Amino acid sequence: MRILQLHNMHQTVGGANGVIERERALLDSAGHDVRSLFIESADYLSGPKHRQFSSVIWNPEANRAVRQAIANQNTDVVHLHTPFPFMSPSVIRAAKGVGVPVVMTSHSFRIPCIAATLRRDGNECHDCVGAKTALAGVRHRCYHDSVAASTAMALSSTLHHRTGTYSRAIDKHLALTSYMKDLLVRDGIAADRVEVHPNFIPDPGAPAKSGRRARSGALFIGRLVPEKGVETLIDAWRILGPDAPQLQIIGDGPQRSQLEAIAPDNVSFAGEIPNHRVAGELANAEALVFPSEWPEGLGLSWVEALASATPVIYSDIGNFTELLDQARCGYSFTTGSCESLAKAADAFFASSIGERETLGTAARSYYEANFTPTAALERLERIYTGLENVAL
Repeated sequence: MRILQLHNMHQTVGGANGVIERERALLDSAGHDVRSLFIESADYLSGPKHRQFSSVIWNPEANRAVRQAIANQNTDVVHLHTPFPFMSPSVIRAAKGVGVPVVMTSHSFRIPCIAATLRRDGNECHDCVGAKTALAGVRHRCYHDSVAASTAMALSSTLHHRTGTYSRAIDKHLALTSYMKDLLVRDGIAADRVEVHPNFIPDPGAPAKSGRRARSGALFIGRLVPEKGVETLIDAWRILGPDAPQLQIIGDGPQRSQLEAIAPDNVSFAGEIPNHRVAGELANAEALVFPSEWPEGLGLSWVEALASATPVIYSDIGNFTELLDQARCGYSFTTGSCESLAKAADAFFASSIGERETLGTAARSYYEANFTPTAALERLERIYTGLENVAL
């Protein structure tokens, strides 16, 4: 099968980039011809403002480039990851214009929300979900805290919702979770056009037993930005006191200096470290703490924790509890509450080695059933071949 990947690369490297590369390698290994057409946001941000504004709504250069790439490859399926902001949904129309089916993975909530986060002023926000226009997003400057940028994104959203780009021109939407699928359906996309396809990670191998992890402490992995809930996490560790297990924070971001200033002595900051070291830290940690305060598409760090049989202490926001409650692999707490997080962490660290072993075994079993490369390949091939006029 000949597959063309499309993606708008952002200035900040995110989890979607890794997902795209892993999917390409997975499909390549199964004998498929996978090619990629990416554009860089930096190429547009350095140009004139009017080009930035218009490209968000309809990018004729990207439209032509997709048509040419399809002709060069004789593409069977276009798999779009994100056209936002500058590739624009015009690439969907380019593929449909030459009769090629389109699959789109939603790595965030950008279709129903111009901010992509369903979050405003520190709270979950659904004002634009299912709305005819994204005027609320302009009024609240939801995209980069800019009226102009929010207007461009809102105009694009309104145009492509009203003309059916999202509801009819995309043959299959891939949602990372059922929570995300429900939001896309609420936003006007037919349920039979949306399928749940979670991210996957390579199998890290046999996990360490809980007894070998005793007193190794907890980990946080992610960007240091407000919506990740790291300030709540540090406040919880302060409540736990100086005798609490060590908490290691892996990652970097604009909040780092602020967080370092308020962190107690049993909280350390490792910054960005190579992926193989992150995997090693996870494999030996007593628990991963996932305090996110927005409904992320799918937290890769907790998928990695599942694979490593590492229990998870997680916020009770719907997109996580849907999966992690099913996995029965840890403890949840009230989102944004340092007191509730401290209580959950205290209960976890007070549990026996046997109880933690049970949580770790459940985590690993859930990974094996849902997030392996084998499971992902089976889903992708079934989805692709289920499209009209596509065959392996």
